[in-house]
Amino acid sequence: MNNNNEKEKNFVSAVIYAGDDAERAVKFIGKVNELLTLHFENFEIIVVDDYCKTPIQDELLECSDGYNCSVSLIKMSYPQGVQRSMNAGVDAAIGDFVFEFESTAIDYNIELIIEVYRKSISGFDVVSAVPVGNTKKSSKFFYSIFNKYSDGYNPLFTERFRVVSRRAINRIESMTTNLVYRKVLYRNSGLMCSSVEYMPIAKINSKSLPKERSKLAFDSLMTFTSVGYRISLSLSIFMMLFTAFSGIYAVVVFLLGKPVEGWTTLMILISSAFSGIFLLLTIIIKYLSLQVEITTRKSKYIYENLYKIK
Repeated sequence: MNNNNEKEKNFVSAVIYAGDDAERAVKFIGKVNELLTLHFENFEIIVVDDYCKTPIQDELLECSDGYNCSVSLIKMSYPQGVQRSMNAGVDAAIGDFVFEFESTAIDYNIELIIEVYRKSISGFDVVSAVPVGNTKKSSKFFYSIFNKYSDGYNPLFTERFRVVSRRAINRIESMTTNLVYRKVLYRNSGLMCSSVEYMPIAKINSKSLPKERSKLAFDSLMTFTSVGYRISLSLSIFMMLFTAFSGIYAVVVFLLGKPVEGWTTLMILISSAFSGIFLLLTIIIKYLSLQVEITTRKSKYIYENLYKIK
């Protein structure tokens, strides 16, 4: 593919989440532009500005003469997070294959991007770049819980970026209207998935907000795993046992002690009532979790405008 006069004919799109570091994002976009120019006849770059504190539009315009492709900028109307911003970017992409960069931080050799693409065209619809080692403890904990209680057959792990085929994009959009976590849907789309592991060459700091990461983790666990049901079931069993013990205790006191008049009857009534409530809540929560899986709400995004940089 990389002969001097022979370039890849597939049209590809690079969707880049700018984050809140415009300077780093512009440098990253420049590197991606140079790399894709060497390997592809035609490509496009779509940058998503999630209402950043440091707008990137002016800096992109200054560098526009150096770009060898169509460059578009999607400006979100207000901060909506990485996932919704990426949804907006991918919806605007028209490539046969789409590079999804959720961060502009680089801890890999830039040629890894092409290696991941080559893996994709060898027969995989989703291929991810996966760092080996140096994974945060919080990420390890999240993925261990997720993989244990998820019904998916492809485990999740930390990814730096991914290449997805147009078929994979169409597949996840047909699966659900709630694209709350693209990585999960890709991994459980039923299509061929793979990864390319690499040893990080630098240490990077995540620019995503802890609040956003926590919310995404919680929403993903509730939507794609049975964690919520298992917690509610465990609590319900505990409370049912507690109320049952209270009922038994009330009967024992009535038979062996001198209870206050009416106390035994009241305790038995309360114990029976709460046992039924906890059992009913468990059934309702399970029913609601199934409804979430079947008819999840639309994960919408709102963008201010789409600008053609070049």
